[in-house]
Amino acid sequence: MLIEEYMIKRFLLFSNLFFFVYNVNAQISVNGIPESFSINTKEAVIIPVKVLNTIDTSKLLAEDKLNGITYRYGVVQQVNIDIKAEGFRTEITGKGTIWQYEIKSIQTYSLGITFGKYHLPEGASVFIYDEAHSHRYGAFTNLNNKSFNQLTIADFSGKNAIIEYFEPNHLAFSGQLVISSVSQGYKNIQLESTALVGINCPVGADWQVQKHAVCCISFHDSEYNYLCSGFLVNNVLKDG
Repeated sequence: MLIEEYMIKRFLLFSNLFFFVYNVNAQISVNGIPESFSINTKEAVIIPVKVLNTIDTSKLLAEDKLNGITYRYGVVQQVNIDIKAEGFRTEITGKGTIWQYEIKSIQTYSLGITFGKYHLPEGASVFIYDEAHSHRYGAFTNLNNKSFNQLTIADFSGKNAIIEYFEPNHLAFSGQLVISSVSQGYKNIQLESTALVGINCPVGADWQVQKHAVCCISFHDSEYNYLCSGFLVNNVLKDG
């Protein structure tokens, strides 16, 4: 296949996926700490672990160079992990229940987690953190509930991520939390982003207002992860 034909097909695919994935990735988090952080356990907790498939980084980098795919950075692996069915369960007397599950990779720069089923009752919460408790996302709550019951989390730096779900007692309904895919970043997206001209460098001096409407977006096509940019555009009435 010619490189131009390849890129055109990829571009059309991106165009079709962009708005869908952008909506899925929209995420709201609130302040708080995981419930397990405040529990003193006498015995060591053994959390179930999913070790992801090994990826051929050298082959992927070679393909990127050959086909001119500048901003592909990760490989998506399809899974089906029901956190409540497969996670380590801890009951807190008079309060609620915690489920914990860990995702691991031996070679990745970052992990991208997509919940194919995400529907939480009010009061429930999801956190994602590393083994050292030094890096944390969340809490994700019922504020992230969507009509299509899915949620994609921004890439989590590092080779491991613990997903912790807490559900208090006496809720209106039982929450659903199922991981449908996990991506492994074979490139460091922090370095990939900083390889561009920085908006706060002297060359960007004339664009300090516009920069607030521009963002870096990551998305996937169920096979690979990519980076792109996006921006906000006002309407003709200019009323925001």
